[in-house]
Amino acid sequence: MGLAVSNRDPLAEFSEHLVQALLGAQLAASRVQAHWDLALPDGAKVQVKYLANPADGWVAHRAARRDPRGAGQVEPAGRG
Repeated sequence: MGLAVSNRDPLAEFSEHLVQALLGAQLAASRVQAHWDLALPDGAKVQVKYLANPADGWVAHRAARRDPRGAGQVEPAGRG
């Protein structure tokens, strides 16, 4: 993937690069950019999150929604 050496969580790094490739987005210049990780071609901002669950069942799940202010947000979809 051509990633620089980092002390960041490798799943966070991978998630950002995966979503960047899927959306055709541009990664933020700073790897610790506050509030967003990617810029879409239309200028909208996206914050990437990942959730790791154990193999024996899902503990939680999340649904993505678009923030009207321009930054992508992830909100809890429910508990249980």
